Amino acid sequence: MKQTMFTKVRGEIYKHPIITMIVFWMGYMVCFGLLERSPRPVHLVQCSLDAYIPFASSAVVPYIGWFLWVPAVLLYMVWTDRDRFWQGFGAMVGGIVFTLLLYAVWPTGLNLRHTVMGTDLCSNLVRLIYCVDTPTNVCPSLHVFITMVLLLTLWDKLGTWGRWCNGTIAFAICCSTVLLDQHSVVDVVMGFALAVLMWSISEWRRMKQMERISI
Repeated sequence: MKQTMFTKVRGEIYKHPIITMIVFWMGYMVCFGLLERSPRPVHLVQCSLDAYIPFASSAVVPYIGWFLWVPAVLLYMVWTDRDRFWQGFGAMVGGIVFTLLLYAVWPTGLNLRHTVMGTDLCSNLVRLIYCVDTPTNVCPSLHVFITMVLLLTLWDKLGTWGRWCNGTIAFAICCSTVLLDQHSVVDVVMGFALAVLMWSISEWRRMKQMERISI
């Protein structure tokens, strides 16, 4: 009975990927918001390389662009390759859940932010980001992790131009996290490593499923 119920629930989830994404993102935002507002001592994770990275308020453009690129990639995969979508979405969910649990038991933080002096649009946007996103719960960087998982999900579905375009976008997003003092190099490296790990696990599971089907 339990297995039958699980199968039914999984079937319903697979039938409604967009609703599943919305529900998951709402749950993620609630959990992340609670962690952000939980007063706890944090472990600084910055390194000496951070001192050599200049601040660039213009990097806020790809940083904010992430919030458009991520749903665009997910919706594209839903419409073009449902199996590939679930593989990438599963890897992303697994990494996010792991990261939130890590944030809960080992909170991390930064001491890199400087006072933003400009009055232009980019500077104002950076100040807004600083207000709503505290320099805590940073390692690994979810900005980087999600970007790299989705890039890996897309990669085999794209031609040369698509790979170049999305690769450039992903590179700009990852760079923006350190150029805005939102993350340390450590966070970026760990986010990239987690993406490779979760994608490798998802590929291993896919190969195992193919082997079972072929038997």
